[in-house]
Amino acid sequence: MALLDLVFVQKKRTDEVVQVMVEIYGQDKVVANTKEMVALSIWFCTFHNTLIGSIRFVSHGAGRYYENGKVQREGLFYIGYEMINSKVLTPNYTEYPQKSYIYHSLATLRPFFDRKAMVYVDACKAGEDTDLLKALSRVFGGIPVVGWDADIEYSSYPNLKMKEYASGNMMVCVGNLCLYDPTPTRR
Repeated sequence: MALLDLVFVQKKRTDEVVQVMVEIYGQDKVVANTKEMVALSIWFCTFHNTLIGSIRFVSHGAGRYYENGKVQREGLFYIGYEMINSKVLTPNYTEYPQKSYIYHSLATLRPFFDRKAMVYVDACKAGEDTDLLKALSRVFGGIPVVGWDADIEYSSYPNLKMKEYASGNMMVCVGNLCLYDPTPTRR
């Protein structure tokens, strides 16, 4: 059985980098929010009578930021317009009640993943925050989640569309365990 490789691009109208992401991956990969992403994933699985082999989230991102030894900002990426960090990926999130559905929406995808599935967070420096990658892995039932600790650069030329990991190191998290690959990664 062929597995689905799904790609979802952040939705942002006026951003040149996001426009290049859309050129590379296609307009049909842009989603507005988590609910739309989950609904499309389930629809694709049902329509094609198969499971998810991989999901790739393509968006802006940021690593965890410290000041005076304290975390000032969590690592993050976007699903559509929604900012995703480790806090919103907990089942009892209450800081912003309007975002409490994100965990439960994403968790509904658990039965749709193949046992060898992977999730990729293609967002700058999101791999610096292992709590973010571990939380996403747990939401999806222990699926490996990959992030990078460097900026991800996108290029678009008339006949060449590509992305490149500028010299980042890969972090892979499964449940509560993370493995760091110090080898510079290029794609």
